[in-house]
Amino acid sequence: MSKLSLTPMAVDKLEVFANPGEVRHDVHVFVEYVRSREVKRSHRSNQLSKSDALRLAQLMTDPKAPAEVKENGASGWVDFVDDLARQLGFVNYDTKGVYVGYNSEHASFPDNVMRFNEEAYAHFLDTPPLQQERRLLEVLLKGANEFYQTSVVGRLDGFSMRGSATNVVPSLDFNAIRRFLLDQLQNCPSGVWLSTAAFIAHLKTAHPYFLIPQQLPKSKWGKELKRYECFYEGKNPWENDASITEQMSDAFERVEGRYVERFLEGLPLILRYIDVAYGPPAKPKLYPALHQLRAFRVSERFGRIRAGDLAAPKVTVLPNFEIYLESELYPAQVLARLTPLAEVTSNQPDTITILKLQKAKVAAQLVRDPTLNVPALLKKLTGRDLPKNVAVELEEWAGHSEKFVLYEGFSLLEGDSAVAEPFTVESLSPALRLVRQPDKLFTCLEKAELAPLRFKHPQFELLPMPEQAQTGFPAQPAEAAPKPEEKRVVTLMRRTTIALHFSFEPELLEKVRQTLLAARCSFEVDQTYHTLTFSQASERQVTESLQALGEAYEIQIQDFKDSE
Repeated sequence: MSKLSLTPMAVDKLEVFANPGEVRHDVHVFVEYVRSREVKRSHRSNQLSKSDALRLAQLMTDPKAPAEVKENGASGWVDFVDDLARQLGFVNYDTKGVYVGYNSEHASFPDNVMRFNEEAYAHFLDTPPLQQERRLLEVLLKGANEFYQTSVVGRLDGFSMRGSATNVVPSLDFNAIRRFLLDQLQNCPSGVWLSTAAFIAHLKTAHPYFLIPQQLPKSKWGKELKRYECFYEGKNPWENDASITEQMSDAFERVEGRYVERFLEGLPLILRYIDVAYGPPAKPKLYPALHQLRAFRVSERFGRIRAGDLAAPKVTVLPNFEIYLESELYPAQVLARLTPLAEVTSNQPDTITILKLQKAKVAAQLVRDPTLNVPALLKKLTGRDLPKNVAVELEEWAGHSEKFVLYEGFSLLEGDSAVAEPFTVESLSPALRLVRQPDKLFTCLEKAELAPLRFKHPQFELLPMPEQAQTGFPAQPAEAAPKPEEKRVVTLMRRTTIALHFSFEPELLEKVRQTLLAARCSFEVDQTYHTLTFSQASERQVTESLQALGEAYEIQIQDFKDSE
């Protein structure tokens, strides 16, 4: 088909709206939330609890959702994703309820716990992104008709439902109508703002019966139906009592045109196929609003989705262990393979997701599946060799993985006793079994006079068993006698010096000092006490200096006595 010739439109004076919520991302967030905990729906309304709704709102992409939950206890976007996950078959819960008592007017939902459907979800993840998109589209094409139900991301009001069961609407195939309009959008030029009024005018001229067929069917009572019977409008939202008739010159715009506006802000806007721009209604005091969605812009991605030529997700592993994942659609399939090995550090659901490989995660996956070859998996996803340092480090991580299974709320029982049979979950060996209700079992063993010993390990380590325990596990070694304290070896350096006292002969002391300086001898002089101090190594030089003064002095050396 050729492109529709619609004149571009300026939107600088209109209110432009692009849906910030990414439903493809959020439905997986919802499924993971249900998968990882018990989610119980409310007894009366079958809605999510406020606490669950708030946590989900904070995880999803609609920025208004958390505030809506805090104010109203619920979010339209969270509820929409909730219902979508159920329709896709990813989660199940009771939607019919039970009527408690003869006078019950509304169903109740006691103990309505949500269940995760692993098989359906795994099958969905195993399909390529384009096929996932088609599956998502199939579900949304079956949605409630836009005449009466407003869009979760829209703002336009709907027609009154008065007479809706007796007019032409029940006979319309809305699935086919939506597919036709998507085909029309595919033929619109992408990336430019187009007039909604011009689009409606094109449909009126080229496809006047795209919504209501030319040959009208009869009602289920055999009554001849009128084209616009039971379509009402009015001067306020709660009194739409003026009938729309075929005689009106703009009847097509009032019915089919209103439907087109509401369709545009429905499925195409939810899936981010288009952006829209709003202005004041053409007739401000007429309800439902007429010609308020003034313009729309088709995304280039929508054309590629319809043509089936989307590029495959691109994965790049960097030397710093970061993984860049580029994809036009939320890459649930690739992320399902990467998130068990890496932590998401930045997420733009329909552009780039950044992850970082984590040693602990890789080791945990290798414990669960010893045959897993992480380098080979990453190479397959990237289509190229890994950076050398990443490949080497991954091999190192693989060598350090060990298997360890922790059972919470259970105990290991050593020994073989019939008392333990009702508590046994699994016999691991003739003398070792995994048991439930350890407190109750311990009481039973005591009553049987078997002298049980219970030992509890701390949270983050395994301790040796007590010395007196009869066990096959490592026991605490007996306390050894204290060893005598070893003597500390200390080495002291000794240096012997000689002091010559010159009494009151400072002249002689000075001459000896001069001689020793000339001979470059090491010594110390104390002028106060007229003392010359030197080491034994310098004794020969000092003796020679004294002998050199023998012509003028008769020098005698005398040792001090101990008493002195």
